[in-house]
Amino acid sequence: MEKKKTYLVTYTSGNVSKEDAMSVLGIPKTKCKDGIEILSQEKAPGGSDVLHFEKMGVSMLDLSETEVAELQRKEEVLAVEEDREVFVSYLSEEEQDLLESLLERAYDESDYSLEGRYADEGYEDAGEEISARRNRIPDGILRPNIPIRPPHKIPRPGPIPGPIPGDPCPTPPWWFRPLPKPWPPMKPERPVRPVPPFPPLISPWKREIMRKIMNDVYQSLLRNIPNRGYEPYTPPEYQDTPWNISLVQAPSAWNRKITGKGVNVAILDTGIASHVDLSISGGVSFVPGVSSYSDDHSHGTHCAGIVAAKNNSSGVVGVAPGANLYAVKVLNKNGAGRDSHIIAGLEWCLKNNIHVASLSLGSLNGPSVAYASTIERCQNQGITVVVAAGNDFDNPEFPWVNCPANSFIKGRPNASPIAVGAVDKRGTIAYFSSRGTRHSDWNPVTCVAPGYRVNSTILGNSYGLKSGTSMACPHVAGLAALLTQHFEKVPASERVAKIKRAIAATSIDLGSSGFDTAHGAGLINCDEATK
Repeated sequence: MEKKKTYLVTYTSGNVSKEDAMSVLGIPKTKCKDGIEILSQEKAPGGSDVLHFEKMGVSMLDLSETEVAELQRKEEVLAVEEDREVFVSYLSEEEQDLLESLLERAYDESDYSLEGRYADEGYEDAGEEISARRNRIPDGILRPNIPIRPPHKIPRPGPIPGPIPGDPCPTPPWWFRPLPKPWPPMKPERPVRPVPPFPPLISPWKREIMRKIMNDVYQSLLRNIPNRGYEPYTPPEYQDTPWNISLVQAPSAWNRKITGKGVNVAILDTGIASHVDLSISGGVSFVPGVSSYSDDHSHGTHCAGIVAAKNNSSGVVGVAPGANLYAVKVLNKNGAGRDSHIIAGLEWCLKNNIHVASLSLGSLNGPSVAYASTIERCQNQGITVVVAAGNDFDNPEFPWVNCPANSFIKGRPNASPIAVGAVDKRGTIAYFSSRGTRHSDWNPVTCVAPGYRVNSTILGNSYGLKSGTSMACPHVAGLAALLTQHFEKVPASERVAKIKRAIAATSIDLGSSGFDTAHGAGLINCDEATK
């Protein structure tokens, strides 16, 4: 008997009913069940169940290789793909600590040049060169093939420039102008003669009568003043704006009352934990056997804070503090899930009036037809899908944009999400940020956002630093929320395209001039995008 694996079957037509799916798959009615309903239950689905996602045109079931081949020959079937595992797209605390110590060590200048070379050439020879670096890095490093970035070099001041030839009145720079001359000493003043005392204007007995009259008036006034008690002065409190929020210029949009108010943002992740800086409007869990959408990992809570932490004079603040957060738990406590869980989460978004879906997750795979079809259906209905590009530029086997960020169908732009790379606080591309390609039609990096040592909300009402394109992705999801509010009168079917154009047209160009494989259009600019 052939061993079976779990597969995703994507249908050629649009919405496929249960009856149509049963006919194509050749299964009885009792086995075909609603995917959202089954995965959101506390009990894990049975091995023989066929889970159908009607609005996405996708079914999940166990198949043998023979059955896969039979289905692929049917005209009603667009693709049959394995239900693969996906993971959070961030660096663990151990990796961050090792990175900090690694960056302090000596490095070979050639390591740095690899980054620019691969970004321009398409990675044909990346494998051999990156692998060769392993021998130069000490053992015990979790990610031994990290391309080390050199420390920032502060230029030394040069010699003081001389006057320009032919300039009749050369003006030296401000830092070389002589100090002004001191004021001349003041002349000594003439001695002041004492003024003789004036004689009293009124007699002593009249002065005493006046004093008593004024005292009576004063006491009368006191009796007519209400006693309100002492109210201590409380100085106003102000929200500290994190560097990453300032870098993307979100506060300038808030000044124009664009805060994401009324926009529903779903965080498809490990869930969202209760936190003083977060307001959770609802959610659902698609992790088998887990009914609560609360976070038991911390990754989803961190991403939620970047999107919409409240502007409440404490902690941090998100890009879109007025947006409504929804927790769509698709990854377990280990930060892992499956493609089918993500597709279930996106269908839930479609059924629950979500405007923006943020996915800080991925896997080292090429484009998936199931994802592309699902993302296209969401974006056609006005849901902007934002996905982390991945943290695998140092991976010689797959340095490119991860799946599902690389989703693509030729000639159908809504099948591609917004793929987000990561930069540090200087706007320098992060060493780990996955790149696009020049020699294929895969979705390249759309734009970049802060993704290195970003402070945000974590479990236990606390705050912590995390790095990865997982952290960059929610910045762009927050911008999408601001733009959704800005374009509130635009029809849903046209809104996503308008949001994508606004982001690309206003991003700050980094790296190579124009659109490039590392930065895409550049660093997002919330101020310009929402004007």
